[in-house]
Amino acid sequence: MKLGRAAGLVTAACWSVLASVSSSCGEENGGATAGPAGTTGVPGGSGAAGPTAGTGTGGSSGDPRIDYCKEITSSCINDEELGTHDQQYVTESNCREIAMLIPEGAPGDSVGNTIQCRRHYLQFAGDDPVLNCRPAGPASFDGKCGQGCQDFCVIATKLCTGDKAQWPSENACKLDCGKWDQTQPYFASDMGGPTGDNFACRLYQLVRGHCGDIGVDSAACIDPEPPDAGMDVEQPDASDDASDDGGIVDSGAQDADSGG
Repeated sequence: MKLGRAAGLVTAACWSVLASVSSSCGEENGGATAGPAGTTGVPGGSGAAGPTAGTGTGGSSGDPRIDYCKEITSSCINDEELGTHDQQYVTESNCREIAMLIPEGAPGDSVGNTIQCRRHYLQFAGDDPVLNCRPAGPASFDGKCGQGCQDFCVIATKLCTGDKAQWPSENACKLDCGKWDQTQPYFASDMGGPTGDNFACRLYQLVRGHCGDIGVDSAACIDPEPPDAGMDVEQPDASDDASDDGGIVDSGAQDADSGG
C-alpha cells in the first residue's frame, strides 16, 4: 500500500516537471503547448513585440517632405566661428511651408526640381555641406535639382497669388529672374540673410514669405548707395587759386605793392 502511494507521488512530481518545461517552451514559441495525455495543456506566454519605426531625427516619418525638412535643418547650418553659411531655411516649420510647393518626385531622383532629388544630395551634406546644401535648398543650383530661376518661380507663383502676385506666370517670372545677379551666395538665418539687388536676396525674402520683396522693384533688395552719394563736393575758391602760388607767398612783392 505504501509502495503504491509513493509511486503515485513520484508520477505526480514528474508530471509537474513536464508541465513546467512545457510552459517555458510555450512562452518562447508564443503559443499554447499541448499537455500530456489526460492533462490540460499549459498556455504559452505572449511573444515579445517587434521593433517599431522611429519617429526621431534618425527615423522616417513616412512623409518625404517632413523627413526632408528634418534632414536639411540638422545637416545644413551656419557656423559663424568657421565663417560658413549653409543654412537653407529659417526654421523647420518654415521649410515645411515651402516644401509643400515643390513636387515630391520619386525615391532615388538625382535630377529635377523635386523633394526626392534634394534628399539625394542631403545624404552627402554631412561630409561636404558647402557642395551639397545649396542643391538641396529651395532653389537648387548647378542644374542638380532644377535651376535657380526655375525653382524660384515655381515657388513664387504658387506662394504669392492674388494681390500678392508679382508675376502673371512662371515664364514672366523667369524673364525677370534671369536679369538678376546670381553670384551672391544664398543662405538663410533668423538673424538676416543676403542683401542687394540680386537673386539671393529675393530668394531669402521668398523663403520668409515676403511676397512684396521678391519682385523687380523690391524695397528690401537694393544695392546700397556709395558712401559719398548725394553729398555736395566742395569746389575750390577761384580767388584762392589766383593768389595761391604753390602755397608760397613772396613777402617782398607784397611790400612793393603796398609801398606803390
